[in-house]
Amino acid sequence: MKILAALFVGGNAIFTSIWIVGGAVAGSVITRGLSSANFWEEFIPFVATYLVDFLILAGLLYQVAVAFITPSSANRSLPLRRYVTFMSAAMIIQFLLWSWFEQEEEFVIPIILGIGAISVLGMFFCIGGRDDLSIRVKRTIPTSPFRRFIAFFFYNGTLSCLLWLLILWLATMTCLFGFNVLWDNYQTGTFFHESEILNIYVGSSLYVLYAFAYALLGVWLHRTFFPKRTPKLATLFLVLLIILPFLFLMIFYFIFTQKMIAEDWVLPGMVINVGMVMANSNDDERNLHLMVHLGSVLFMILVALALNFKWLKTQITQFRPYERKPESNPPLPPPPPSTGPNNELPPVLDRG
Repeated sequence: MKILAALFVGGNAIFTSIWIVGGAVAGSVITRGLSSANFWEEFIPFVATYLVDFLILAGLLYQVAVAFITPSSANRSLPLRRYVTFMSAAMIIQFLLWSWFEQEEEFVIPIILGIGAISVLGMFFCIGGRDDLSIRVKRTIPTSPFRRFIAFFFYNGTLSCLLWLLILWLATMTCLFGFNVLWDNYQTGTFFHESEILNIYVGSSLYVLYAFAYALLGVWLHRTFFPKRTPKLATLFLVLLIILPFLFLMIFYFIFTQKMIAEDWVLPGMVINVGMVMANSNDDERNLHLMVHLGSVLFMILVALALNFKWLKTQITQFRPYERKPESNPPLPPPPPSTGPNNELPPVLDRG
C-alpha cells in the first residue's frame, strides 16, 4: 500500500508540481532574458537555482526511501521531517528572492502550491502510521523541557506530524505576510490585486485546515469503531470524509430538483466546494463564502479535538524519556554453599 500510494499519489504530485513550477519559471526567465541585454546576469542565476533545486529534490527522494526501509521501532521521522523543514525553508527563500529582484509577485505562487501540497499529502500519509513510541525512541527523547518541546514535532507520532505540518504552513503564511508588508513599502507595484489577497491567504489555507480537520476525524473514526484494525483505515476515512458528503448531497439534490448544484453555492464543511467558490463567485460573494468556510473548518477542528481528547492526552503524556520501572519482587539471595551430611564443610584437598 505504501509503494502504490507513493507511486500514484506522492510521485505524481511531486513531479507534476516540478513540471508546472519549472515550466512557469523557465518560461518567464528565459523569455525575458533572451530579449534583454543582461542575458547572462539573469540566466546564470536561473540555472544555478534549478540545479540546486534538483539536488534538494534528490535529497528528498533519498530521505523518503530511507524512511520506508527504516524499522518502525526506530525514530525514522526525525531525519525526514528535519530535511523537509530545510527544503521548505530553501524553497521559500529562493522564490521570495526571485520575486523581489524580478519584481514579479507571481513567483510566490510556487511557495503556496509546494508547501500546501507537502502539508496536505503529509497529513494524508501520517495518520496511517503507529501512535505509540517504542522504548528505542523514548531513550533518545531529550530531558530538557525546551528541547523536548521542539523534539516533539520531529519524532514519531501521528499528532506530532499533524502539528508539525500545520506549523509549517502557518510559518509559510507568516513569511508571505511579512514579504507582503515589505513589498508594499519598498516596491513600486502592489502585491497582487486587492481582490486576490483573500484567495492567497484564506483560500489556500482552507485546504490545509480542512485536511487537518478530516485527519483528526479519520483518527477518531478508526480508534472508536475499528481500534484493532490497521491504522491505515484512518487514511481511508479521510478520503471518504472528503468525497462521500459532497457526493451524497449532489445525488439527493438531483433526485429532488432534477438539477445540478450551482457552482457558486457555498457548502460549509466540504473542501471540494472551496475551489468551486473561488472559481465561480464574484469578488464580494467570494470573500463572504471564504469566511463562511473558514468559520466552518475552525468549528470542525474544535469538534475533532474534543472527540480526540483522550487520544491527544495520551500522545502528549507518552512523549517523555524512558525510565526503567523498578522491579516489584527483589531478586532472591544466592543459595548457601553445599555442606556434608553433618553440616560440615567438605574437606579441602592438599594440593602440595
